[in-house]
Amino acid sequence: FLAMTTLACLTFAAGGVWACSVPVFRYALERWPADPYELVVFGRGQSAPVSVPAGANIEIRYIDLAGDMSDRMERLWASHGDTPPPVLVLRHPQEAGRRNVAWTAAASEANLQTLWRSPARREIARRILDGHSIVWVLLAGGEGNDRAEELLRTELAALQRTLQLPEPETAGQSPFTAGDDAADLRLELSVLRIDRNDSAEAAFVSMLLSTEPDLADLAGPMAFPIFGRGRVLYALVGAGIEPRNIRQACEYILGSCSCEVKRQNPGVDLLMNVDWDAGLTRRFTDELDAPDLLELSAPVARPSTRPATGVGPAPARSQAAATAAHPLSWLLLAAPGVLLVASVILYALLRKPKETP
Repeated sequence: FLAMTTLACLTFAAGGVWACSVPVFRYALERWPADPYELVVFGRGQSAPVSVPAGANIEIRYIDLAGDMSDRMERLWASHGDTPPPVLVLRHPQEAGRRNVAWTAAASEANLQTLWRSPARREIARRILDGHSIVWVLLAGGEGNDRAEELLRTELAALQRTLQLPEPETAGQSPFTAGDDAADLRLELSVLRIDRNDSAEAAFVSMLLSTEPDLADLAGPMAFPIFGRGRVLYALVGAGIEPRNIRQACEYILGSCSCEVKRQNPGVDLLMNVDWDAGLTRRFTDELDAPDLLELSAPVARPSTRPATGVGPAPARSQAAATAAHPLSWLLLAAPGVLLVASVILYALLRKPKETP
């Protein structure tokens, strides 16, 4: 009986840890630094250094086609297309031991500016830092775009009236790292429509279409819910842009953060040029008259004489540190072991033979 009671109590306590009262979108914004993209620059001989905005989540790797290349880089070069060097190959953050190609282009200044500068990504970041819970990007293409946009806007307006955010914790340390409480937290859903053939958004569109393996081969409108520090949950395509699917995505992002470990949550980060930590500080201290955060930061030159992989600025807050900051994170780490011990005790009690008189 004691072992069963202990097991039940620990299970309940562990559930309390996992059922964090912070909504997913807010937890992701505060505690999930954006994963870095990798930009591979293929050239011959000495490559010109690429200037990278200080706020971009990206690493630079220079590959000399005249030198020795790893098998992996040779395969990547062989698959890039017919563009002569120098060539830029952008790859998504590492997932499950592999990186999907997000965008490929000639290594020109114009293409680099397309990679760094994106009106749509700038607007997404502005809205998120202004308090929007989810920014739904509608990627228009093929037929049915107006119908999809109207349906999406209508459904989001209804959900904004009916859905509710988790109740904030009322005792103990606040789970929020920015701001003293949830007073600034609000539920706001918005739509941003962009055209699939917009040249100014070429890199961004390619990133979106490569978040899943088959999206680039599909026609018609697509809807991408974006939250946190520019994280795409998944894509709704064509007829999949319908009330049930829209609601399901919103309920997840607006709901309690049941798993604080980023890797165990769905989604793919976008390449963004934003100092999120500075933006959060500004937002929660009401420094709204500060210079525009989203203007391009001073470029950081990545010299070609560096080692093969050049790593950009490290995230200000590691995932381990973020998890440790949660007031109950110690219980999250200890609970599995304690549960195992309690289970063994329970099993032993149940297996113990009855004593005869």
